[in-house]
Amino acid sequence: VEYEYSNQPDENGEITATEDNINQLNSDIAVLEQNVSDNTEIFKQRLKAMYITGNDSLATAVLGSTDFYDMISRVEMISKIADHDSDLIEGLKNDIDSLETSKNALETEKLTLEMKQGEQETKKAEFKENLESYNTAMKKSDEEIERLKYEESLTEQQISEHKANFDAADAEI
Repeated sequence: VEYEYSNQPDENGEITATEDNINQLNSDIAVLEQNVSDNTEIFKQRLKAMYITGNDSLATAVLGSTDFYDMISRVEMISKIADHDSDLIEGLKNDIDSLETSKNALETEKLTLEMKQGEQETKKAEFKENLESYNTAMKKSDEEIERLKYEESLTEQQISEHKANFDAADAEI
C-alpha cells in the first residue's frame, strides 16, 4: 500500500486568520482613505470660503456690529466657525494617523503571512520527503516479504525432497 500526500487545509487556522486580518485592514484603509479624501475636500472648500469672505476677524466683528446683541451674535458665530474648523482639522489629522497606522499594520500582516506560508511550505516539503521515505521503506519491506516467502517455499520443497529421499533411503534399508 502506497500512501499519497493530500493537500490539507491550514490545520490551526493561522494563515486563514492572517488573511482575514489583511482583508479587514484593506477594508479599513479604504474607509479611512475615503474619509481623508472627503474631509480634505471639505477643508479646501472652507479655505476657499474664508478667502472669498476675507475671513472676518474678531475685531472686524466687534467694529462692524450695530449693537451689543449683534456683536455677541457675531463673536459667537466666529467662535463656532473656529471650533468647527479646529474639529475638522483635528479629525483630518486623526484619520491620517489612523491611515498610517493601518498601513503599517497591513505591511506587518503581509510579512507575517509570507512567513507562515513559507513555514507551511517547508513543513509540506518535509512531510512529502518523509512520506516518500516511508513508501520506499514499505516497498522494500514488501519485496523482502516476497523474497522470504519464496525462500520458505523453496525450503519447504527442499524439506519435502529430503523427507522423500529419507523415506526412500529408509525403505531401502
